[in-house]
Amino acid sequence: MIKFFRKIRQNLLMENKTSKYFKYAIGEIVLVVIGILIALSINNWNIKNVQQKEVRTYLISIKSNLIQDTLSLSLRTLDIKQNIQTFDSISSLIIANESKLLGDSNLVSALLATHRFITEKNSFVDLTSNGKFNLIKNKKITKKILSYYNYIEERVGGLNNSLDIYTRETLAPYFMKNYQLKFPIPFNLKLSEDSNIVSKNKDVLFEINAIKYRYFMLSQLSDVYAEADTNAKKIIELIDDELIK
Repeated sequence: MIKFFRKIRQNLLMENKTSKYFKYAIGEIVLVVIGILIALSINNWNIKNVQQKEVRTYLISIKSNLIQDTLSLSLRTLDIKQNIQTFDSISSLIIANESKLLGDSNLVSALLATHRFITEKNSFVDLTSNGKFNLIKNKKITKKILSYYNYIEERVGGLNNSLDIYTRETLAPYFMKNYQLKFPIPFNLKLSEDSNIVSKNKDVLFEINAIKYRYFMLSQLSDVYAEADTNAKKIIELIDDELIK
């Protein structure tokens, strides 16, 4: 093709058709520019097509992470409700200021369980760390995703940390000091299997306040988990709508 155009130019020069030569040269330049523009358009289309496929892959992966989150949140919420039911079952003892509050191993478990939730966010981290989060053109989705993970980090993480610290630094040492608790131990380890042996130093008021505080904290945590679960499901719906476009 290049040789063909070159031959035409040479013939025009040999025939002293200068004006036609310049017109032809300009036309050839225009054709070259049009060709470049077409090539760039095709290249941009290919890049955009690749990016769209990449975004779909990320959205599907984020959706998978969110589904895992909803399952995990549901399980932890169920555990929390069971603990709260345990507290409700001994509410009369709390009111009566009885000293037999910890006669049930379920109550000890309800007091010491932490119910920490850890979000699945590998896809989100990968997307943001690679600087590709802005490839998602649906800003409603990006806003919801950012809001969700910020909520998990700040609100959910804050409550989890408070509950963990209180349990680890206040409740657990108290019960380890004042009670003989049942733990899974080797059968050849010669220890008494009696549980709930109360020491003389037991602080009934502390136990009552601990139960009330745990009840309050777990109620808060249950509400926060429920909100996180709702937000995750809304994002899943938005992603589904985006994927069918």
